[in-house]
Amino acid sequence: LIECDLEQREAGPLIDHALGDQPLTCALFNAGVYGPAHQDPRQANSAEIGQLFLANAVAPISLAQQLAGRIETGGVMAFISSQMASLQLNRALDMPLYGASKAALNSLLLSWSSHYAELPWSLLALHPGWVRTDMGGEHALVGVSESVEGLRRVIGDLVVERNGCFFDYTGRPVSW
Repeated sequence: LIECDLEQREAGPLIDHALGDQPLTCALFNAGVYGPAHQDPRQANSAEIGQLFLANAVAPISLAQQLAGRIETGGVMAFISSQMASLQLNRALDMPLYGASKAALNSLLLSWSSHYAELPWSLLALHPGWVRTDMGGEHALVGVSESVEGLRRVIGDLVVERNGCFFDYTGRPVSW
């Protein structure tokens, strides 16, 4: 267990040092801050938006880029996104600020993957489903164990050719 604040610049070097010579087969970055309760762009202030986008988009990508050299050939680097990040699906009606922050994560991921004709490992976004958690609520459709098992299967089935893809926990592609 390596404890640190992923929003701090020191997180990457701290984790890198703690891992020693250990390579990573899979790195899964999970950041899900709801943001301001009002979810109204007209009411949002710079501190709320800054923290939301830093936590959900910039910090996970920054940390991943710092640790990318540790991913083994054929491994996976994955980010927990959301179907609310999909501009085509347009499902962030009630959570537009959260959806925008996850869309920013996906945009950063695609920009990063577009810099390379080919990567030695998979780089992807994952939608875990609408999960019964504190954020998802008791009426969510998917249990935590079902989501986790699905994500494990999706990650385990990936091959290097899956660069810059977006899947849900069942393995279905999600529209960007």
